[in-house]
Amino acid sequence: MIGRGHRGDENGDTTFTCGRIYIDNVQVTVVKLDIWGTVTDENRHEYQTPANQVITGIRHDGDENGWTQYEYGWISYTG
Repeated sequence: MIGRGHRGDENGDTTFTCGRIYIDNVQVTVVKLDIWGTVTDENRHEYQTPANQVITGIRHDGDENGWTQYEYGWISYTG
């Protein structure tokens, strides 16, 4: 996941953008670990993965006051 956009209230549209990541013209491998991070209050609108990790998924429950949880994994570049 390389981007996210949302319009409107909790009933609005959310769009996620996926893409490939390249470093020095070499495609990196994203390894999805199926590890879900800490649940956050959606009003905070912030989440930071552990060091050397990337966001690989997101789930949310409820309205703007509901909870959001992010899934993370790591990337492999040239082995």
